[in-house]
Amino acid sequence: MASKFGNCTCCGSSLVPIFFEQEEERLDRSFGIYVKTGRKRTAVDVLVCPSCLKEECVDDSLDGAWHY
Repeated sequence: MASKFGNCTCCGSSLVPIFFEQEEERLDRSFGIYVKTGRKRTAVDVLVCPSCLKEECVDDSLDGAWHY
């Protein structure tokens, strides 16, 4: 059975996303440091198989939109 995030290549179980909250930073060129902009988004770190615990890397296509 296909799941929203795909299936494990080892055992075929549905993959589960591991979410985290990401804070946006930008480079302040006058001081050469990164500063927080105040915007955040919910992002996906990896997809994990709950049966065999195999992790699958993902790109940023599953991440949410930036918001204040």
